[in-house]
Amino acid sequence: MKVLLINPNTYKSPPVPPIGLEYIAASLEGKGHTAEITDLCFSDGFHEAIDRAVISFKPDIVGITIRNVDTVLYHTNEFFLNEIRDVVNQIKARHGSNSR
Repeated sequence: MKVLLINPNTYKSPPVPPIGLEYIAASLEGKGHTAEITDLCFSDGFHEAIDRAVISFKPDIVGITIRNVDTVLYHTNEFFLNEIRDVVNQIKARHGSNSR
């Protein structure tokens, strides 16, 4: 099975590597699956990055991590759930089983 793992976290102060996805990818590969990680942190446009990853890798399934729902900073808190929802909606709309 081909598994695409996506890190939707685009917050860069500080950037956080998707270590959890690395563990999952290693475990999947150890079981004979093929895994690829798409880290959206430094992508210029997440729509294009997701489309490129799905079109080039052609996964059987896509997994998305959620590290934090917000920055937990009192004075400048930013919420991430809307962006994560947009990532999920894009994958479902453009690449879901009904769109093939």
